Amino acid sequence: MAANGITLARKLPKLKECGLTSVNISLDTLVPAKFEFLTRRKGYERVVDSINTAVDCGYNPAKDHPADTAKNFRMAGHIGTVSFITSMIEHFCAGCNGLRLLADGNFKVCLFGPSEVFLMVTLRRGAEERELREIIGAAIKKKKASHAGMFDIAKTVKRPMAQ
Repeated sequence: MAANGITLARKLPKLKECGLTSVNISLDTLVPAKFEFLTRRKGYERVVDSINTAVDCGYNPAKDHPADTAKNFRMAGHIGTVSFITSMIEHFCAGCNGLRLLADGNFKVCLFGPSEVFLMVTLRRGAEERELREIIGAAIKKKKASHAGMFDIAKTVKRPMAQ
């Protein structure tokens, strides 16, 4: 699971109990003032608290996989990892298996791409698993092989996850 960590600390123990095996918490900077500028919100301390809670819960054996979008690094003598997404210098789109379900019910298959599939209505009307698989499968089949609209982010009407 990937999260911004703002409200994650209190939920992590229950998520671990329910079987969540890994978590990715985004922290854009180690400077609190820059965090607020970059994310346009307060919450640096809550994200750091979520990271510490994740470590306390045992979320600690990150392994690189060919489909990972980030490169993980460990520092000797420290718990946890730091990861960098290298999409600008190393194109990984064709092997990326990351899917994103946003809080508003939209579904994305690409971090940079503008396309979204609105699943909320389908879920609320009680769609069967078969129908959801078809809708999600169709979205995945439209995934581009590399940088799906990354250079057009400023012109995009819909919001890429990178925004």
